[in-house]
Amino acid sequence: ADEYTWDTVADRVVDAYPRRVRSLPDRLRVWLVSPMPPTASGVADYSLGLLHELARRADVTVLSDGDEPAANIPGVRWFRYADAEAVQSAFGAPDVRIMAMGNSEYHIPVARLLQRFGGIAIAHDVRLTGLLAAARALAPELVSDEVAAALDDESREQRPQRHEAHRWIAPHDYYRANSLLTGHALHGA
Repeated sequence: ADEYTWDTVADRVVDAYPRRVRSLPDRLRVWLVSPMPPTASGVADYSLGLLHELARRADVTVLSDGDEPAANIPGVRWFRYADAEAVQSAFGAPDVRIMAMGNSEYHIPVARLLQRFGGIAIAHDVRLTGLLAAARALAPELVSDEVAAALDDESREQRPQRHEAHRWIAPHDYYRANSLLTGHALHGA
């Protein structure tokens, strides 16, 4: 079985690009967009571990929620989510963007940046309905009418209309097996 550690994920990101892109700088320029410690979050802790490994292999710009960084890592630049446009204007587009997303309202800024800029999404949950429900209230531009209808159907324990024919799955079990809404949440990945 393949181990997914910070080290192997960082290797895969960096190693994948020489095969796809003809002219690369000696070191990739990477955006890592994620909550970071001291934010109390498993996603933040994971991202900090990944950052340490990426920084050994690439020049990394972190876009985060604005808390003071927990680590001073040589060669890593720290900015707020809101600075994304200015960072790209000042330093140019990175070679790769990595967006770490979880299932809460704290990841709405990351979802916005993923849809705006695109990139690799690291989804820390298989169900992103919590993120989408929060976005529906706080950032409705991120939620299509179809997704809003599916969220309503889930809250009423009804199958989405597009899957009404799937009668062999009880409505309360349907959302454990289907319609995780990850596709919409990860649009741009």
